[in-house]
Amino acid sequence: MNKIIFLLTILFASINANIIELSPLSAIIKDKNIKNAIVTINPKNNQEFPFIYKVNNKTIKQYDGVPIFGLYEDFNNKIDIEYQVNNEIKKDTYYLQTQKITSEKIEIQNSNKRFDNRFYFVINEDSAFMIDIAGNIRWFANINKTDFIQNPNKNMFVINNTAFDIINGKVFTLNIKDSTRILRINGDTFMIDKNLITRLNQSNKIINKWKFPFEIDAFNDISSLHYSDSLLISYKDSIIKLDKRSNIEWIFGGSDNKFKLIDATGSKIICNNCNLKNIENVQKIDFLSIKDRIYIITFDNSIEAKAIIYKLDENLLTNEILWEYNIIDKVLKGMALYKDDFHSIFINYKDMDKNLHILEFIWGETIPTINIKIDNAILAMPFNINDFLK
Repeated sequence: MNKIIFLLTILFASINANIIELSPLSAIIKDKNIKNAIVTINPKNNQEFPFIYKVNNKTIKQYDGVPIFGLYEDFNNKIDIEYQVNNEIKKDTYYLQTQKITSEKIEIQNSNKRFDNRFYFVINEDSAFMIDIAGNIRWFANINKTDFIQNPNKNMFVINNTAFDIINGKVFTLNIKDSTRILRINGDTFMIDKNLITRLNQSNKIINKWKFPFEIDAFNDISSLHYSDSLLISYKDSIIKLDKRSNIEWIFGGSDNKFKLIDATGSKIICNNCNLKNIENVQKIDFLSIKDRIYIITFDNSIEAKAIIYKLDENLLTNEILWEYNIIDKVLKGMALYKDDFHSIFINYKDMDKNLHILEFIWGETIPTINIKIDNAILAMPFNINDFLK
């Protein structure tokens, strides 16, 4: 069945679909009877790729229909929806005409089809939008924070205590104390209030609590280890490992501004492969743990900006620099993250001319697979729709 829908800022009840006013590149196909939907946004030319995602029954019930996400702006989008009704598999095709939304200046310096389903969530002063690897705007929302929420649901994209509803474009200020931070890591939520760290699952049930031995005034990041109840904390220029009873197991780094593996008393642990490096301005530290090896991903903006991966072996008590990428530009601030969906390293930094740079590397490679520059943006993060619609 083919259906043509022109997406304007009004409701088309007769054709059972409506544009989302706060998110003008999204829509909802209104039908509560649909089950197990698979949505395909077809590419607008032969050089691009279809964008495919699944919508579970819980999400369909939440939004009274199938969310249509990732439309091209100013284009007659072709959307295929495969779904079940009364145990019968059906398929509909919609044509959705969108309007021109924005005129961001985006420069694609490198891209690769391996990341064809990758979007990047970008924040400006008064708006948020998403782009694909070809630089197309695929989602947009005006930032108008007029409400508060206590516990953001899983369809919220949380940045700096601001929650974005990815489907309907609503933006919320989190109703938490100023001293509290919220982080989303591997499906769990971490709430940090002064020196108390609480881990909650997707149902907001408390899994564990840790009491950090210091006030978190220079707190960077945390990560849980999948093979234990331990917690990794980046604090000032150090990585600190806590066990499930909040005891310090070891510290990587220290106040003398050199990375080395030391125990909780500050004594050096003898290591056979220590490659010491000065690190003066770590702005973001991320973690990846595989069995007894811990990979520390840092963005170092000291004498020259660079991203570094350190590998720690807890059995051998050794550390080494596994990977390093030097940035030629003078950098105001930046971050480096590991992304498990593509087994990649994501770098985001802002240069002195206020350009925002997005780089993404296949693990182990030294040339970025994705290289994008955006004028006057503030922050960007990788986005995967399937993580939000599980």
